[in-house]
Amino acid sequence: AFDALLKSYPRSVHHLQAMFERGQSLLEMKNTQVAVAAFEAVLADGADSRFAPYALNHLATIAISAGRPDEAADRLEKLLAAKPPKEVEEAALLNLGSTRIAQQEFDSAEKAFKRFLSKHEDSPRAGEALTGLAISISRQDRCDEALGIFDRLDESARAKIDPALRRSAAYERAWCLKSTDKQDEASMLLRTLIDDAQAGDLADRAALELADIHFAAKKFQDAASL
Repeated sequence: AFDALLKSYPRSVHHLQAMFERGQSLLEMKNTQVAVAAFEAVLADGADSRFAPYALNHLATIAISAGRPDEAADRLEKLLAAKPPKEVEEAALLNLGSTRIAQQEFDSAEKAFKRFLSKHEDSPRAGEALTGLAISISRQDRCDEALGIFDRLDESARAKIDPALRRSAAYERAWCLKSTDKQDEASMLLRTLIDDAQAGDLADRAALELADIHFAAKKFQDAASL
């Protein structure tokens, strides 16, 4: 339907909207490559249009899913420069922070999460931003600071966070506890990850960290059991 509309009315005032809606329909049909071309066409014909931020958001999400963090970061930076609506900006800042972590650009990730919190402190997604901020600071070996941020997340805030991010945060917090000689607390958190059937590779990494704690404490049998 959108193809016919675009062909029949190429100069219609609804041309950009039709291209954008076509891209969304193609995404739903898993035709990602053609969807990308549709969103690119929206940007080429209407870079300043109301559809441009949403097209950029789709393109960034596609790049993230495809494991192309450099492209995703570039799309997200352009999206944020376009001053998108609040809900789009929130998602873009969270995605930019996560993408910068994937690029190991932890200082840039920290800035993205801080920008979120400075503008959207009362957002329902603020817990995600705090978690990302703590992880990005931890990766810069500022563990005491990171632990202080982790401690700002109460049970209610943690419950709203995606389980995969929650597990990553638990591992990062345990690593910081271990690095600051809080071995008992670190051990309990690592054991929780090891016993989590959904933790995947994080459970294996947690086991290595806990074995290291046991080995340092000369609990060789406990270390070997892991």
